[in-house]
Amino acid sequence: MAESNLMTALLPTINMFWFGAPLSRIEALSITSFLAIGHAVDLYVYDDIGPVPTGTQLRDAATILPRELLFWHKRTGSVAHFADWFRYRVLHREGGIWADTDVVCLRPLDYPDPVVFAWENKQYLNSAVLGLPAGHVLAEWLAASCEQPNKPLPYDNWRLRLRKLRRRYLQGNRRDRIRWGETGPKGLTLAARHFGLLDLALPSWHFYPVAADDWQRLFAATANGSSFDFKDSRAVHLWNNMLHKQPAFDKNALFPASSPFEQLWRRFQS
Repeated sequence: MAESNLMTALLPTINMFWFGAPLSRIEALSITSFLAIGHAVDLYVYDDIGPVPTGTQLRDAATILPRELLFWHKRTGSVAHFADWFRYRVLHREGGIWADTDVVCLRPLDYPDPVVFAWENKQYLNSAVLGLPAGHVLAEWLAASCEQPNKPLPYDNWRLRLRKLRRRYLQGNRRDRIRWGETGPKGLTLAARHFGLLDLALPSWHFYPVAADDWQRLFAATANGSSFDFKDSRAVHLWNNMLHKQPAFDKNALFPASSPFEQLWRRFQS
């Protein structure tokens, strides 16, 4: 027990946010995996969300952003853009590592540099796993860009500048009309380049061994029922944003026993 407590103290704390419905199997697996690997998990919530994995530290989300600032995207009804803002604010204040609740930990995230992010593909970084020390300029900059998403930034192209001006002066200067990725992968990539941090980016296999377009592989039977090999990956992203595009997808379903998801479930829930 003492060795386990020491390991938890040495590993960075994982910060997460959840709003709305009770945790599904996906979120439960995500949180449980980090705890099992040895990370402390701080889960920020505004309301009672029901049962959470044993060992989870529930935190008051209002200490990071007041509840009245919570917003849903006008077209999609998603809180993902608000979660981007929350992610950068909590990292700026607390430091550590942010993980989305659809990320499953496979190995300790014990990187020597506190700045941790990885390429999703050849074009963009992804913010599903993001580590920054408290007070870091990148977290401060990105939080400010979320707070004022219609304010032009020095690296915006002319199309985005026009879009922001239209939103600012013709559409009420609201936060709920931004496009997917502006404050997520695209915004993170542009800001990291602006501050000369791209050389710190890890290869995609660290956290994204299965590409977004191949997300269904994670829930489908493997060939001949074989074990799925994530090789040297430290985590795997389950691509919750892709699941939401499938109206019939049930996050609490039982998937084929040989699917990567069920293999991971047995590993961490047994």
